[in-house]
Amino acid sequence: MKTNYEEIETTSASNGYPQNLKWATIGFDTFEEAEEYAKDNGGCIMSFHKRDGWNLWTRENAVYEPYTVSEDDYGDNHELLEYGSIDEDNFCDLYIKQAIEGVDDVEAIAETVSNAKEIWEAYKDLDEGEAVHIQEGRYAEVIKTKTMSWSYDTHNYTIGVLADDTDDNENE
Repeated sequence: MKTNYEEIETTSASNGYPQNLKWATIGFDTFEEAEEYAKDNGGCIMSFHKRDGWNLWTRENAVYEPYTVSEDDYGDNHELLEYGSIDEDNFCDLYIKQAIEGVDDVEAIAETVSNAKEIWEAYKDLDEGEAVHIQEGRYAEVIKTKTMSWSYDTHNYTIGVLADDTDDNENE
């Protein structure tokens, strides 16, 4: 089992302020690894949330599987193109032909084709369980759709093991 986990301090306050502080361990590559750690060391597998700039992670809830990231986890104008979801002909129809239909500006057409090419190149390199994140019609990143942690727009989420401590750590 991996040993380079990270210890984090967590709070029960949803706004990141110190309240009922407890320690947790994060950095697991798989959910099974977190389960084994919880079994060996005690504790509960939970989801934690932290906004950029916060010092503490907020305890959210117990979890029983990795995160499944979908388009619903992002705001408007975002799309996930998942591994195995489209072939090249359909991709060209959706991301090039329909996108340039009625456009008579050479620069706009060239930019659309360039964006589509970048998306397609990333898509071709995907592995099972990955997706191309498209933001406002442009390539943003490749993400794992089943993951132990993910971030978007100043929000960071991770799955870890909340320590099963018996000492009273109330800091209200």
